[in-house]
Amino acid sequence: MNNATLAQTVVSPTHISLVRLAQMRDQLDVALQNLAGTVAENHRGMERCLAMHSDIFDWLNQHATAPQAPGWQYNEFHRNELLSMGLLNFGPSDRLPVHDHPGSTGLLFVLNGSMAVRQFEIEDKQNRCVDIRMSDEHIVNAGEFHIFTPDHGNVHTLIAQSESVQVLDIVLDPYREEARTWFMPVNTENNDGTAYSAVKLRRKPSTVCFTK
Repeated sequence: MNNATLAQTVVSPTHISLVRLAQMRDQLDVALQNLAGTVAENHRGMERCLAMHSDIFDWLNQHATAPQAPGWQYNEFHRNELLSMGLLNFGPSDRLPVHDHPGSTGLLFVLNGSMAVRQFEIEDKQNRCVDIRMSDEHIVNAGEFHIFTPDHGNVHTLIAQSESVQVLDIVLDPYREEARTWFMPVNTENNDGTAYSAVKLRRKPSTVCFTK
């Protein structure tokens, strides 16, 4: 359920075409139904998400089809106490620092390109300096999706595997930003990104760009 193969072709232009986006409607419908299967029936955030189906594509038609600036960005287009939605943009080899989504369930639907999702286990969570170790990894290509829940895959990193990557990010029961934890490496020497000591931060790292 966490990683479903919905398309075989990976494309990597700087943005997705209108034609390609239109072809993904059915694939996104499948992804949303899988997301609905992870939460309680009549979940208000999920109901709101499904009701916004046309709005999602109207927004993507406007923003995901436009050329993207280089570097990692997050452009949020909807947020309330039930649901948040936005577009993630990655450049070549961009990596989002390891982070969590406390109490939230989320969908990462790849519109363009390919990315790796690495999930982590945290040791000695109460300390400010912790040891983290990769527990699983998924390669998610255009037209595929990845789901995380409060109990599975909630601590993760995203790594671009193509020249550009665009991802629709949907989070149910969104958290307050100050509740999120970022896990920044203490020492990057001889660090392959799969196991290392990290410092917990409550503020966004300076390498992460969020826009509205």
